[in-house]
Amino acid sequence: MTPVRDSGQTLNHLIPESFPFCTVVDDCPQSRRLFHVGPNDYAAGRALAKQAILYRPSSLKAAIIAPNINLEGTIQRVAGFRDMFQEENRSDALLCVCDIDGQTEKLSYENIYDKTRELISLHPELNAIYVTNGLTQWVAAAVISAGKQNDILVFGHEYTNMTKEFVESGAITAIIYQKPASQWYFAIQLLYEYMLGEREIPESNINTECLLITKETLPLLQIGHI
Repeated sequence: MTPVRDSGQTLNHLIPESFPFCTVVDDCPQSRRLFHVGPNDYAAGRALAKQAILYRPSSLKAAIIAPNINLEGTIQRVAGFRDMFQEENRSDALLCVCDIDGQTEKLSYENIYDKTRELISLHPELNAIYVTNGLTQWVAAAVISAGKQNDILVFGHEYTNMTKEFVESGAITAIIYQKPASQWYFAIQLLYEYMLGEREIPESNINTECLLITKETLPLLQIGHI
């Protein structure tokens, strides 16, 4: 399952002790889960912060847009992004961190689009945006609608048909793709082997491979393969 943050006691109450379970993508280490399979979110935030610094070696002014800001993975990505800026002596380049409300998927799309347009209006100096989840394409769409696609770099996560088009056009500069199908397949395989008695879980936190996708690296990658 993919839990929400601080849901450990709830999971322990709802799931009988005899039922083995694991977490995928996002973690809940306070629960009885056997193991977690997912990306190193802190490293992902650091990697995209470094990309922003490399692409904007001077006059960098960035904002973080963070849907689901209370999820453990989002918290780690924001922390990694902030820490890289601090280590590179660019803390003053981070203008703000914006939470995005959204009780439904449609509202999340609308709110992140509107928040991006608002940020562009409030911060004319803004030239980079980091999106902490797979809504990156909606930020790119807002940047294009504001006529800022040549001025604002967009960094984010996940890979969809819309994301592919924006990466190819340059509207999205770089994304990290965490290969979710591979994560779920691997987690189910491990649980299956554990329940058959064929495997002991060697560690509680299993980080999986991610891809850094840019316009230049896209032709080199096989997306969607397990």
